[in-house]
Amino acid sequence: LKEKIQNDLNIRPNRHIISAGKNSINSFSVKVDFESEKHEELKELKLNPRRTRPRLFLSENAPYGYRVIYGTFDFDDLLHGAIMLDPEGRVAHVWKISQKEVTRFDNEQYLLGNTLYWDFIKIMDNVAKSISRCSGYIDDGIDSIGVDTWGADFGLLDKQGDLIFNPVTYRDKRTDDIGKLVYTKISKEHLDSLNNSATYGYCTLFQLYYLTRFKKKILGLADKYLPIPCLINYFLSGEKTVDPSIL
Repeated sequence: LKEKIQNDLNIRPNRHIISAGKNSINSFSVKVDFESEKHEELKELKLNPRRTRPRLFLSENAPYGYRVIYGTFDFDDLLHGAIMLDPEGRVAHVWKISQKEVTRFDNEQYLLGNTLYWDFIKIMDNVAKSISRCSGYIDDGIDSIGVDTWGADFGLLDKQGDLIFNPVTYRDKRTDDIGKLVYTKISKEHLDSLNNSATYGYCTLFQLYYLTRFKKKILGLADKYLPIPCLINYFLSGEKTVDPSIL
C-alpha cells in the first residue's frame, strides 16, 4: 500500500499506526462518544447497501494531514481496499483490491535419507513462471509482488548469500522431542506468554534449537536466517529482509 501511494500520488507516508493500543507505533488515544454530532458519514464511498455506512471521527488531538485507512469496506463491486482522507476528513482517493487466480502449482515434499525437504528450486521456478503468466494479464505491468506462504520453515544463507541447504519442512520429525529439551530452559507457560500464542512442535524456535544441538557445523556456516516467504523475496529481489508479520 505504501508503494501504491507513492506510485499513484507521489506522496511518501511518514508514519504508520498499526493499532490504537497503548503499545502501538506513534499512537494516540481518544475517547469517542459514538452519539456525538462530530461523527460524519463517509457518503462519497459506494458501498454495498446492506452495510451501515461508516462514520468518521477526527480527534482535535490527532496530527494534521492526510490519512489512509485500509481493510474490508465491502465496496459495491469488491470487498477489500483502502481510502485516503484529506485533512478535513473528505475522501480524496480510493483503491480497490481485486483478486483473480491466474495459475497454481503443486508444492511437493521429498524424503531424502531421514529428512523431509521442500523442493525450493522447483518452488522458485514455479514462482518465476507464475509471475510471467500474471504479467500477461496486466496492461501497465506489475508494480509490486507480495509473498504469503508458510512462515515456520526457513532457509539459511552463507556470507556469500547462497542457500546452505534445501529448507526442511515442518512435517519432518526432527523436532518431535525438542520440546522436552527447550522446556528445561524455559517453561511452556512462559514461552507461550512471550509469544502471545501456543507453541507447537514444528515451530521455528524448536527447529533452530535442533540445529544448535545437533547441527552446529551447518549452523556455523550461516550468516542470515530468512523465513520461507522472505527467502522467496530474497531470490526475487536480492534484498535480505524479514517481514515482522512473519515472526
